[in-house]
Amino acid sequence: MNRQKKIRQKFEKKLKRAKAKRFPKNKEPYISKADRLKNEENNQTDIESGVKNSHDSSENSEDKGSAN
Repeated sequence: MNRQKKIRQKFEKKLKRAKAKRFPKNKEPYISKADRLKNEENNQTDIESGVKNSHDSSENSEDKGSAN
């Protein structure tokens, strides 16, 4: 009984590995809450600096237009 069980377990283990190779996981990796907050903070600062830069460039273009 024990011998047959061990043989079956080895076979099932091999089969499980083979199936795992055939169908890779499509699941995204877990991102901790702290990391998500850091990323969100960085994105907010990037957006704010982008908005400021776009305002600066639009002001510069208006100045050039009025000078002509």
